Amino acid sequence: MSRSLPTSKFLTTTSTALLASLLFVGCGSNSESSDANATASSSSTSASTSPSSSQNSSAHPDQSATASSSEKSLADATNGKYKPADEHGPAQNVPKPIKPEGMDVETPEAMEKFIYYWNDLNNYAVQTGDTTEIEKFTSAKYEAAARNFESWKKLYAQDGWMAGGISNPQFDITKVQSLGDGYYVVPINYQTNDALAVLDGKYEALKLSEDNKTGYALQIQFADDGNWYVLDQSVVGQ
Repeated sequence: MSRSLPTSKFLTTTSTALLASLLFVGCGSNSESSDANATASSSSTSASTSPSSSQNSSAHPDQSATASSSEKSLADATNGKYKPADEHGPAQNVPKPIKPEGMDVETPEAMEKFIYYWNDLNNYAVQTGDTTEIEKFTSAKYEAAARNFESWKKLYAQDGWMAGGISNPQFDITKVQSLGDGYYVVPINYQTNDALAVLDGKYEALKLSEDNKTGYALQIQFADDGNWYVLDQSVVGQ
């Protein structure tokens, strides 16, 4: 039986549990705010490319508290070292994730490597707007991810950027469910820090950490071409 993409093996899932403003992959809202997220999802691109001035004080960090660290970061960037994004500018010298050796086989160890690699590519895209590599390992039918990628590309194309929003996956490879024929469901959650979207001197604070306790079902596939792919992701229980 063929395992090549695209696939219709999984039921179509909604994306209302994903963050509506920029629809961060793997970062969802709780069920109480799903209606608001569904409304915002229809304008996710405009929201992410035109962040409004936030009334939340977290959107405007105290500059006196961050001055020394900003100066050090700028000095590091000048020397070719990685400089994380802040309210003053985008990340610089972001290291591009390197594909792990031994990932292109259908084993639990390779699957684990792939999940971390895919997440690293996602973090890279958040910091740079470059989605070239992550799109290679993501099904075109994963609509929420596709909207993410377009939002990030447009934001950076207009000289905007994201500060924060870095996620770290947490999962137990022994609890992965095999559906056969190369298809798997991975129970997973993410630890994600809050983010700041910046465009034209305006800021939008994004409380991504509010969803750190949300559980997800990550749907992946090892295809006939010898590659792993992320197919979709849904909130557990929805």
